[in-house]
Amino acid sequence: MTGDLKVEVAPSQERYTAGEPVLVRVLVANEGEDDISLDRALTLRAPNGEGDVGFEVTTDAGESVPFVARVTVRSRDAGSTTVVPPGGVVGRLFDLGRYFPLEDPGRYRVRADYRAILSDPATFEIADD
Repeated sequence: MTGDLKVEVAPSQERYTAGEPVLVRVLVANEGEDDISLDRALTLRAPNGEGDVGFEVTTDAGESVPFVARVTVRSRDAGSTTVVPPGGVVGRLFDLGRYFPLEDPGRYRVRADYRAILSDPATFEIADD
């Protein structure tokens, strides 16, 4: 069923000031013909692989920005999933500044993945003003 999913990532704005929250929205869409059960929380994926959504952040020069957050993934209960009908979408807002060191001015590229499905890249800028 993962072939029926599409993942999108979009910064809430194109330009951020150094130190301000870098908000990105991740959307997981059901493009198939059948209902799909997804975790409604879309938790951040920890380095050990637990969780739902992972991020790849690179500089304009292609250098990888390291993931620096400590992530605690809580156990899931039966009510943590939701059924997403064909054409339906589940989404969540993430602050990349909490997980990656994004203090240096410049252009960055971000990709999100859910169940090994990568989004197209999105770009944003960190300004020093």
